[in-house]
Amino acid sequence: FEMEFARNGGEVRVTQASRDGGVDAIVFDPDPLRGGKIVIQAKRYTNTVGVSAVRDLYGTVINEGANTGILITTSDYGHDSYEFAKDKPLKLLNGGHLLALLQKNGKNREALEYIEKSLQNEDTLIGFNAKGDALYELKQYDEALKAYKNCLHYESKVTDDLELVTNFNYKSAFCCIKKGDDQEAVKYLNKTINMLNEHGRLPRELEEAAFVDGATP
Repeated sequence: FEMEFARNGGEVRVTQASRDGGVDAIVFDPDPLRGGKIVIQAKRYTNTVGVSAVRDLYGTVINEGANTGILITTSDYGHDSYEFAKDKPLKLLNGGHLLALLQKNGKNREALEYIEKSLQNEDTLIGFNAKGDALYELKQYDEALKAYKNCLHYESKVTDDLELVTNFNYKSAFCCIKKGDDQEAVKYLNKTINMLNEHGRLPRELEEAAFVDGATP
């Protein structure tokens, strides 16, 4: 959060654990539109965060005279939590948001550690994709390619999302290029071209170039 708010001149203060009143950090954001005083609570949970934690955050926002309250967790929230937060100055950030913040701010090793723990509990498409992205940024292209290949195993389950599937092939191709394996990269790119062409999504100029390079019409 320090890195996130510092871009706009914000200041983050971590509170004392013994007298935080349920507040883990306080942000002072000078932005005239979205800014002001923001209170942050962090919950390191493996189970779903209940609505009581969201109610507590709302009470803290009022008591602190804050503009906004942010609750961030390593897990997720139940339906009741989202319903309670609706139309209130509250933001609920789940494990996926935490991961995105880590990667956005260059904390790829921390993100990778978090992803590995998540994948120990359950293999997920999102997890493998995030792992590949983190490894790619760390220039570990062999391992990143393995993660993206795991994503491609889900192709049959996400056939309705063409952009998602082709994106994994693009990423695999870039890993191959970084490794110096241009021939393997071409295979992934041709696969992408064929998939786009099958769904009538290939731009005409790319279609002509692709057929010349050997992709299947």
